[in-house]
Amino acid sequence: MKRPPDQPHPIDCAQDCVATSVRLLDRAITGLYDEALRPLGLRVTQMSIMVVLARVGPKTAADVSRILWLDRSTLSRSIDRLIERGWIEDAEATDARAQPLQITREGRKLIDKAAPAWASAQEQAVELLGQKAAGRIVSAGFSLMGQAPP
Repeated sequence: MKRPPDQPHPIDCAQDCVATSVRLLDRAITGLYDEALRPLGLRVTQMSIMVVLARVGPKTAADVSRILWLDRSTLSRSIDRLIERGWIEDAEATDARAQPLQITREGRKLIDKAAPAWASAQEQAVELLGQKAAGRIVSAGFSLMGQAPP
């Protein structure tokens, strides 16, 4: 079957593919934050989970998954590590599947301690993307979470 002349060849599509570019940027930006947080034994996904719990109070894993758009396996691994390290804990609940999670006092201290490292990574990310693009990405992220940016 012959391709219509106005349709790009699939090989050419890859160079203009938003999905491919976003995935590459995701890896690069995540790497900046992970590297900055590494001395604290923390990854950016774990920091995000703790920040959500600190801001909105106890939430189930399903709630956190929906808020951060995390898949179950990533969330489960991160939660297990955070609980193991004493940074979050299971709040009291009768239904284990709906067990709410909450940040601990140690977790709050870690967020405070991590703030300068996070700020450094944020600065690098904005420098890489440019202020305007970074602002648009943050706005799009908050839109996906169903919230207005702060």
